[in-house]
Amino acid sequence: MQQKLSFLCFTSVLMVVMVYSPAAEARPDATTKFSVIRKENPNNSKETLILPYAFPSETMGTTLGVGGLAKGYRQDQLLFGGTVFGSFDDAYGIIGGMWDYRLPWTKRFFFTAYGALSHFPRQRAYTEVPRRSSDSRPPPAGSNNSNENDFIEDEGDDNLLELKLEYVLPMGSMKDSGMAEYHLENGLLQSGATGGQTWNPLKSGVSVLLLGQTSRYQNYQTETVTYSGDEFPFQIGYLYDNTDFPTNPSMGSSQYVAYKKDFSNSDNGSWDFLEFETSKYFNLNTSRFSRQ
Repeated sequence: MQQKLSFLCFTSVLMVVMVYSPAAEARPDATTKFSVIRKENPNNSKETLILPYAFPSETMGTTLGVGGLAKGYRQDQLLFGGTVFGSFDDAYGIIGGMWDYRLPWTKRFFFTAYGALSHFPRQRAYTEVPRRSSDSRPPPAGSNNSNENDFIEDEGDDNLLELKLEYVLPMGSMKDSGMAEYHLENGLLQSGATGGQTWNPLKSGVSVLLLGQTSRYQNYQTETVTYSGDEFPFQIGYLYDNTDFPTNPSMGSSQYVAYKKDFSNSDNGSWDFLEFETSKYFNLNTSRFSRQ
């Protein structure tokens, strides 16, 4: 099992930048596809943002970077985003991609691709390496009874390419269209809700099938040998999002189930992963301190 703190550290920065993307939140890989019409600016669906940032990190040191996004160009739901960063401890990287590109001549197929090239001065991995434990036959690194200090930590690369193909099923609120259209005023939903009242995939909500593949190339360069942390998992998933407004729900629920399998022959070995996520939202109405 590997520690992915370095990679998560800078990808979380990109996710903060992409405040307009449903994929930017800690939610399932599959998402509802939609466009937003704001009452304050109903004739312009294009949005851009450039944001410089800085943060300290134990694994990267003091890091500086800049991120940006552009949404609504060519297709209302299409998002382009990216970031570059560097640190005073010789960490550096670039991330970029596009999210939710509707394939030509289709109404329900959406393609996402993004990747990263990066180098970190301190990458940590719990793997089969010479032990730091005093036991003659310690348990395997990363297992329940292993020593918490049983890891390697050295510099190395961490590169990623992720591809996703999603299909919006012709059922529920998406029976007649592959994309939802939400109307907002002052950031709150006014019309276009796609769920929240009745739990029934055939009559309400959005159902999305996902097929994805991730290629992650990771290595740890110790003084004597380079360890591989490469992974190439495939994923198939199903999302039922029955919330009123997926980006900022006030009612309804969401369920996601997926199966992932890795076929790599790296030092990590192959693995299987069954994922289930669910959430429920309740509308607490307005108050003196909030509009929602």
